[in-house]
Amino acid sequence: MKTKQLEIKLSNKIEEDIKKSWKKSTQAGDDLMCYVDFYNQAQSKWFENIVTTTLELEQLEVERVEIIQQHL
Repeated sequence: MKTKQLEIKLSNKIEEDIKKSWKKSTQAGDDLMCYVDFYNQAQSKWFENIVTTTLELEQLEVERVEIIQQHL
């Protein structure tokens, strides 16, 4: 009888542990997706800034070359 009760307690404990682990796993997956979204947003913003900066630098270089040509 006591063995049966111990088995039931152990079984319940295992089920609780499984449920806790499942919750943690689900939360970790949700967190990961959130961080992936943040990463994608940051990457997109970075790319946008690089393109904008490159275009500005190109325009400044064109102006610099034109000024040099005028002085020569």
